[in-house]
Amino acid sequence: MSVHAAIERKPMWVVILEMLAALALLVLIVWWTWPRKPRDEE
Repeated sequence: MSVHAAIERKPMWVVILEMLAALALLVLIVWWTWPRKPRDEE
């Protein structure tokens, strides 16, 4: 069983939803681990 056969069995919106979820998770991880700028304390 190939990977393409498994993907084609799902409706297209499910595949798109999974890609968006993976992208959102990636953005969240990058944002969470990004070094923050030091605040200007005056």
